[in-house]
Amino acid sequence: MQQLDFDTYLKKFRAFRALHKSENPFYVFFTTELLFWAVKSLSFVPDDVNVILIGAGLTDEEKRFLDTRVNRPLFLIDEYCDDNDAWKLIFDGSESDFGWMDIDCFVFNPGLFYEMTRMDGETAINCAFSCRGTGNPDIVFLNSYFLFVNADVRDKLTALGYPLSPRTYIYSEKDKVIHTHSDILTQTHKNVVGHYFADGVYPGTVEIDFFDTMLLYQLIARHHGYRLALVRDQNPDNYFSNDVIHIGGSSNFSKPHAAVFDLGPMKDHAHYLMIAYNILSQSVSQLPAHYTLKRKQLRYELFKMGVQEDKIADYLMTYMRAQNLSEETIERLLT
Repeated sequence: MQQLDFDTYLKKFRAFRALHKSENPFYVFFTTELLFWAVKSLSFVPDDVNVILIGAGLTDEEKRFLDTRVNRPLFLIDEYCDDNDAWKLIFDGSESDFGWMDIDCFVFNPGLFYEMTRMDGETAINCAFSCRGTGNPDIVFLNSYFLFVNADVRDKLTALGYPLSPRTYIYSEKDKVIHTHSDILTQTHKNVVGHYFADGVYPGTVEIDFFDTMLLYQLIARHHGYRLALVRDQNPDNYFSNDVIHIGGSSNFSKPHAAVFDLGPMKDHAHYLMIAYNILSQSVSQLPAHYTLKRKQLRYELFKMGVQEDKIADYLMTYMRAQNLSEETIERLLT
């Protein structure tokens, strides 16, 4: 979104937020083409958890589906945008504490939602996933897949004069990241970053050079003594547990990444496509018609890899058991 558009949507979001004042909202963002992920993720959320959906660039058919089949408040952004813009809307527009859940994050333990919302005044963020980077391996970062933000800490840090944003950040325009808008670090930011990273060095938590979503904010919070808490510690060695899992890569199915076969160096490429195919197949008969074509695309990509459709369930069962998931969790995920 351009700045003028962002300001317009921020005003709309604040007005929309006023209609849904229940405490501890968890925001779930998705764009067109991604309904099948959202449907699966939402199926694990208890009815009494305050979920607010943000949909960007949805088709009329997708809007009708959500209106008739998903009983959650929905804030609409007319054009396509990525999660950076959605994060910025929430970060700037929320008065109260708030949570975020990726659409490919599946919370099997409903108690986790309540654990996430319990925090004291010294805790900036509660989270379930962590990672380390190559830029400074001593720092543990919280991943944005499933977390909860203390709005009071955000406001106190803002009052210190920091230009705060959850967006991705880069040192200069030469490091521009494809498919997203990254802000450029100011000198005020660099004064904090310099305590943790050499000049021009990135965290290295992702394969390309930038500060990923919420990482800069975490450094500023850490610098001022606030706690970054893990209610669970799912790390890159295993993002799967019987409490919560994160699949990853769901944005590859959105419009700018519509070629589902072009996933780059993603780990466990075939297993990822099989999981996506399975999840899409679970709801495709209820979804708008164009999801049937998306399912055919996925099936073709798997065929090219030599994966037979009638073997997918067996492959996935073996794979999930290797992740030490219980039979109950596997059944909930794959059926």
